[in-house]
Amino acid sequence: MSGWQPARRFEGFDHVFAWYARRLVRADFARLWLARSPQHPPRGGYVAVANHHSWWDGLIPYVVHREREAQRPFALMMSDAELRRFPYFRYLGVFSVDARSVRAAREAVLYAAGEARAGAAVWIFPEGELRAPSAPLAFTSGFEHAAREAEVPIVPAAMRFVFRDRQRPEAFLRFGDPLEPTRGARVRAQDAVTRMLVEIDRAVESGRPQEAFELALSGRAGIDDRVAVAPR
Repeated sequence: MSGWQPARRFEGFDHVFAWYARRLVRADFARLWLARSPQHPPRGGYVAVANHHSWWDGLIPYVVHREREAQRPFALMMSDAELRRFPYFRYLGVFSVDARSVRAAREAVLYAAGEARAGAAVWIFPEGELRAPSAPLAFTSGFEHAAREAEVPIVPAAMRFVFRDRQRPEAFLRFGDPLEPTRGARVRAQDAVTRMLVEIDRAVESGRPQEAFELALSGRAGIDDRVAVAPR
């Protein structure tokens, strides 16, 4: 069955799931890093666009959003097939898009615009599918139309999940400067996310990510931590 599904927010479920999602991140990641500048998107609604490399791509922004700006509604576009697999995500502000149908896709874009116009942080992954971290970005333009319709800024965001000196990986999230949703915004946003991914990679390669990122969340101690302190 094709089509699309709007969100059905339920505050009680959102509150409980935020606690659960935070526990998931702490259990699976050694650290969650947030770039020092800029940290917070603008006031009011906006459309955030990011690379899509991992199953975690939706949960990490959700956890950061709930930690940093829980007063602002959260919305996220997911493929219709995936939302039908996990229908309870609708209670968190997740809505679907069916790219196989021009009409359904347009309805989803207009819905995203309505959410952003009402003040929500609307997250869209314009690649439309999971892609390898090394693959060049290839954004579709739906987010540009949504932001233009809502007359809100586009906020580029970049994420990396990296194994370094811990048992578990570390997550890095960086926001870019807001972009006006004028003609050519798709290319500007894609270029901004590409640049930020390079900046994250350089910070990681330097071995001193704390110079450009602040620790937003620490994970639970892993086997590496327990073994390291055992001799003491």
